[in-house]
Amino acid sequence: MSKLITAATVMAIFLLAVPGPALADGAPATLPALPTQIMSPVFDVSPGGDIQAAVDAAYEAGGGTVNLASGRFDITAPIIPRSNVTIQGQGSTGSGITTIYNALGANMVIMVDGRSGGLKNVTFQHFKIDCGLSRTQRSYASDPGKNYGIFVTDTSASNDLVLFDDIQITQCLMGLHSKGTSDLTIRDSNFHDDGGVLYYSHDVYLRRVSKADIENSILSDSSTANGLNISYSDNITVQNCTASSNYFRGIRAADSSNIDVLSNTVSGNGDAGIIMNSETAGVDQFRIIGNKVTSNSVGISTSSNSSNGSVWSNAVSGNGTNLSINSSSTSIKIVACRAGSVRKVMTGK
Repeated sequence: MSKLITAATVMAIFLLAVPGPALADGAPATLPALPTQIMSPVFDVSPGGDIQAAVDAAYEAGGGTVNLASGRFDITAPIIPRSNVTIQGQGSTGSGITTIYNALGANMVIMVDGRSGGLKNVTFQHFKIDCGLSRTQRSYASDPGKNYGIFVTDTSASNDLVLFDDIQITQCLMGLHSKGTSDLTIRDSNFHDDGGVLYYSHDVYLRRVSKADIENSILSDSSTANGLNISYSDNITVQNCTASSNYFRGIRAADSSNIDVLSNTVSGNGDAGIIMNSETAGVDQFRIIGNKVTSNSVGISTSSNSSNGSVWSNAVSGNGTNLSINSSSTSIKIVACRAGSVRKVMTGK
């Protein structure tokens, strides 16, 4: 008997009463704590001013806010965030916004940690980052693969309590890459038209992240890879987001635990819409609930070594294959994946 259960034409899947042991639901993810924002003193910066000097001054003052005026800031050196500092603009969309623009070209990191000891209590809010690379430019085989919108990385310690609020990142090789981070929140943000030909670059990439919440955000049009990529992480919640028109996958998690994918709209992705799969170990404890998943090559997929998951109340239709659930997985329960009237059940082993 095949180890892979697919539903290419099934329009709905509902849990039925069947004999056998009850399957436990996937354990819910723990949500992150938010940073404590130190709002004053305020250091105002106008276009042409020195953002880094203001960040350093706020840090030396014990924390504060760097307030970027409306307009375009051309960046010719990486901005180094500091603990207890908020960097804020006047908005990420519409008129009167604040734009941080890559003025150096292809090998430019707009924002990078780079300091030993990690960051704590850091907020980025209300601005746009534009790396300025067209899709054609990002497709060059010679692309160095270092053009990130925001790169938060650990060195000798992890980062903790980081918030991205109302941020737009576009035309970068990687939109937002955070690793070695705990208590990370991304909300009301728009990551689109990122990705380069090398390194499978994504709109958003979380690696070695513990306790994160990505909510009310757009993850779209990655030209080479995924809207959201999660690996080697735990307690990640993705809710009320739109992941659409990405070259590869909409939302992908691998080698992680306690992953919640809740009430998202996932459509038009070249491979899977939502996938729990493996680099080495699969995903343990996951919940895929209340999502609308349409027009992807595969709607929802789980790998053979992913386990202890629930797939509930999803509207899954119009995909090349609606469901691809590997029956070698341990304790995968499907409940009410609906878009019509056909009923089926798959319980895993």
